[in-house]
Amino acid sequence: MSKLVLNHKAAQSCTEIVKRIGYCAVLTLLFAFNVIFASCVDPAINNDNEENNTAITVPENLKGTWINPTYGDETYTITNTSYINADLVYGGYSGTIVNVRKTNDEEGYITIKYTQNNNDNNAIGKYYVIYYENLTASTVSMAGAYNGDDPDFDYPKGGGKAAQAEAEAAYTVDAEYFGFHSNVNKIGSGTFTSGMQGKWNNTQNSTPQIIITNKFFRYATGGGTTANHVGEIVKVADNGAAGYLVYKLVGGFTPGANLSLYVNGTYNILKWENYDSTAGTATLYLAGTSSNTWGGVSPSNVTSNSIQEAEALLTAESIPTHLRSRDFTKQP
Repeated sequence: MSKLVLNHKAAQSCTEIVKRIGYCAVLTLLFAFNVIFASCVDPAINNDNEENNTAITVPENLKGTWINPTYGDETYTITNTSYINADLVYGGYSGTIVNVRKTNDEEGYITIKYTQNNNDNNAIGKYYVIYYENLTASTVSMAGAYNGDDPDFDYPKGGGKAAQAEAEAAYTVDAEYFGFHSNVNKIGSGTFTSGMQGKWNNTQNSTPQIIITNKFFRYATGGGTTANHVGEIVKVADNGAAGYLVYKLVGGFTPGANLSLYVNGTYNILKWENYDSTAGTATLYLAGTSSNTWGGVSPSNVTSNSIQEAEALLTAESIPTHLRSRDFTKQP
């Protein structure tokens, strides 16, 4: 299994057994250790942490929002201070970044202190580690700590240690905690704000399902469990009760589907009307290929090579030839 969602199953911390020694001996040892440690740290490697209150340097290329094009339902947002793993199906987790340890310009470790874990509230406040490699300006491979032999990760536990140093010592590549990687692509920052944001189910049944955020559009089948396709929102015309958005396909195709029908980098359009914010209802239009389909599978009808081509589907001649309507209800 390759989804990073495996990696947020939570942990109970181990108890560290400390041998008692004299008070003066403790002070002497600590002083000696600090002198030696200070002389050995490589200044080129960022070892900032929460305890010393120094600024943490997150690599510039690592900042931003990333999406897993294989599944389409995983996004990762990294800022100067926070890490958010949002999984639309299985839930996610987030935390405050307390340390970044660069192995080189392309790989390293991020340590977070859990602020949220949708599968395990007991993980909140514990420390957890994410490993990244092959970092470029637009792609990266990421893996959250997970080891099936570690009882701290028995579902729904999400790992994590009570102390930062303990987590960083335990969760390493050499200890085989990073075998499940997600190869992700960076998407735009996203500024779309509208009452249309949220999860929408077809009024007649739960298939298909639409999810709209300030960054992306997701069309899912199977009651929302399978991402049919996912797009980055690139243009919005919002007039309240009516409007449309254009999205650029980035991935998330139904397993077994003819992927030639969905081409990354092409565009599609979602139109809405009759939006009632009080009732939480709207009529949504999405390109299709026949009178009994919604969402479509034809490359000539579903995808366009430019924003302008996608907007051309809004013409009277294209509705209902290419765009057909279904009624949707917004979910909590």
